[in-house]
Amino acid sequence: MQALAKQETDEIQKAREELFRELDKGIRDMERGDVISCDEAVRQIREKYGLFHV
Repeated sequence: MQALAKQETDEIQKAREELFRELDKGIRDMERGDVISCDEAVRQIREKYGLFHV
């Protein structure tokens, strides 16, 4: 039982570290100005996948 709890704790820690790495990437992008508006992102995704607003 303790081994299972330890494994789950390790998995949660790894997931948390990955989340923080991804957040750091986003912060660096924002600091460099490498961002687009939400509307532009949605437009690009719709164009890429052939989705159209009805």
